[in-house]
Amino acid sequence: MVMSAMYGDLNVAFHHGGGTNIEFGRNGRLHVAESSGSSRGNHPYLSAVAVLRFNYAADAHTAARIEAQSMGYTNPLAILREANRILHERGEAYAESICLDVFESLSESAVPLPPEVFSGPYDTRWGKLPSGGYGQRS
Repeated sequence: MVMSAMYGDLNVAFHHGGGTNIEFGRNGRLHVAESSGSSRGNHPYLSAVAVLRFNYAADAHTAARIEAQSMGYTNPLAILREANRILHERGEAYAESICLDVFESLSESAVPLPPEVFSGPYDTRWGKLPSGGYGQRS
């Protein structure tokens, strides 16, 4: 929804045999109130839009269990034990925090948002990918 607000209606095309195209269509422009009280949809100076998100401890537990399974654990008790070890090691056993989903703009004239800004453990960053598409960066 954020990307649609920034660039217009989202169109996703899935191709037989793999591959995905994501394009933004009509009705796109992020309208931001100016200091004069006006609202414009053209903001070439905008580097990114950030959305606040609450990260719940249950989400951290779920992510740790998935990580334990990807490490090869199959027994439910072993998965739980490894997930608890991962959370304890990271100090996230009861982590609840506010985090950000950062959507970089595609403006060529805006100053890029430095990668170390808004780079918390649960923050996500979305932007132009090396392949030319737009998606979540690692």
